[in-house]
Amino acid sequence: MKNIALYLMLLIAIPATAQHGLFGSHSHHHSNIYSHSHNHSHGPLLNQHHSSHSATVYAMDAEDFEVAFRFIAKETFDSKRLDMAKQIVRDNWMSAKQIASICELFTFDSNRLDFAKYAYRSCVNKGMYFILDETFTYRSSRDELHEFIKDW
Repeated sequence: MKNIALYLMLLIAIPATAQHGLFGSHSHHHSNIYSHSHNHSHGPLLNQHHSSHSATVYAMDAEDFEVAFRFIAKETFDSKRLDMAKQIVRDNWMSAKQIASICELFTFDSNRLDFAKYAYRSCVNKGMYFILDETFTYRSSRDELHEFIKDW
């Protein structure tokens, strides 16, 4: 029920032009991968091969990311920020740099690590995920993320 209320609040608060980026057609559970944009200037991309289908996916464009970032940042508590960030990354592809920016919003390494692990599946340039190392306070968090990626 809380997720529905949050979704409705976001739909009301976000202009229609920005809603597509937050609640686009990206899904991790379907066999088809959809591109959010046909404009190739939106940032990092990845040619993904999934089953017999292939598609090019792009990270959120700067404008949509800024909207999403502000919504996450205005949450008062880390737990709420984490819920919001997970909802957004679940429905959108992001670059490692965008994911790192969101990680920096969290107060605690445990929340940064939780989000970094969750967001990995939505990263268009996984080879750059090392930049998230700088967001962690503790070496153990970096090591745990590296182990997670290695086992992915």
